[in-house]
Amino acid sequence: MTGPIVGSKLNRLAFETRFSKLLDDQNIINPQIIKEKITSALLALCFRDSHVLVQFWSPVIVRKRCLLTTLDQPFGLGVVDEALYLYRLESEQRMFVVDGGHREEIGPPGRVYLQKLPEWGLNAHALPTRQSVLDSAACHNTHGYLNLPVFEPDSGCCVGVLELITSSNYVDYAFEVQEVSRALKEENLKCPNVYEDPTFYVSCAHGCYYICISVYFLFLMIVCLRVQTQIGDERRQIELDEIFCVLKAICNVHDIPLAQTWALSGYGSVVAISGNLEQACSSFSSNCIGKVCMSTYGLPFYVRALSMWGFHEACSERHLDKSQGVVGKSLSSCGLCFCEDVTKLGEDVYPLAPYAHLNGITSCLAIYLKSIERDAEYVIELVLPPNNTNEADIQSLMKTVKQQIINASSLKLGIVSSLQVIGGDPLNWNFKSPPSPILKIKINTYQMRRPFVKRKFNNLNSRNAA
Repeated sequence: MTGPIVGSKLNRLAFETRFSKLLDDQNIINPQIIKEKITSALLALCFRDSHVLVQFWSPVIVRKRCLLTTLDQPFGLGVVDEALYLYRLESEQRMFVVDGGHREEIGPPGRVYLQKLPEWGLNAHALPTRQSVLDSAACHNTHGYLNLPVFEPDSGCCVGVLELITSSNYVDYAFEVQEVSRALKEENLKCPNVYEDPTFYVSCAHGCYYICISVYFLFLMIVCLRVQTQIGDERRQIELDEIFCVLKAICNVHDIPLAQTWALSGYGSVVAISGNLEQACSSFSSNCIGKVCMSTYGLPFYVRALSMWGFHEACSERHLDKSQGVVGKSLSSCGLCFCEDVTKLGEDVYPLAPYAHLNGITSCLAIYLKSIERDAEYVIELVLPPNNTNEADIQSLMKTVKQQIINASSLKLGIVSSLQVIGGDPLNWNFKSPPSPILKIKINTYQMRRPFVKRKFNNLNSRNAA
């Protein structure tokens, strides 16, 4: 007598074999095609230093177990390096069980394959003791490592892990991550990129985990996840569209040269440091280790003056600690924060001060926004004109902001009854008068969602392209 699949004693690993065959039969994922694509991607890579090993770890089914192996998989050496070559030989002799039921140490490649989040370390000695392959790293004089999950975009499934081992000392891996992402994209593959939101990859991780239950329940889970993700993405996109309209209205009404949006950067990677594995953001930089960061990546901005373009790009390529600058103060207070001259702030208070000075920026106002339907916080940063920084001007500006937020259906303002000032004297703040009517700007859905193309002199305005 046979009962339901989940409740019976039928070995769950048999479903993995069926599932693997199902994927091959439907031509969703062909291991040989993936192998060819990875080989082409490796040939297109370019790194800062030639002392680097790149190797691909691929899942295979062996005796009804799902194993991760680099044997007979693409790899490359930037230069003949004995230490890296010995590391490669030892890697070929190891396999990691990644079917979800194995509790022994699975090493960085195995963890990355299961969690679908990158793992990196600037020093192999920073790993906890007995970390499989990397135990031998000290003996072979290797230093940093980087493991990136590789995804097939159409199905969203993880097809393996790309591992980089270096003999050089780095302070970050941003360049390497960008290079790998570029090379994989040319082969219609994908991996997490620098500053990228990891939500998509975490969703993939949950979907792929359930392959151990059954094909039916896998399908059901993927459908549910896709529906939930789609709803969440749509709500987020509505918020970003409305924020862009707010920024555009403010800039046009008050002649603001630049307005941009900041938000907390989620944990997008795992980093090995001081013998522990810790969550980190997606900057892949030692400067962000142990910090909660804010980012402008993929968020709405409006550039009204060409001279502000360089500053916006500098912001988009860097993270701020959640306590730094007018943006961090606004987030922590859930309110308003103003600075008359950000160039006078020290770099420990505001790391972007040199870029502000370079681009002729002085006064900035940060405004806290909260999502109504989601647990999301935003801070909009307004770069003010030099002649528009007294109390009356800022209160007039806030009237426009308040009216635009009223027009928005998914956002609400934080505390506006007080104004925090850093690096200067307090202002006489009395924001009580009702806002004057402001014409609501209609959202053009096509323009709001089309991808932004870097044509600096033709299109200076962008919003999230996700």
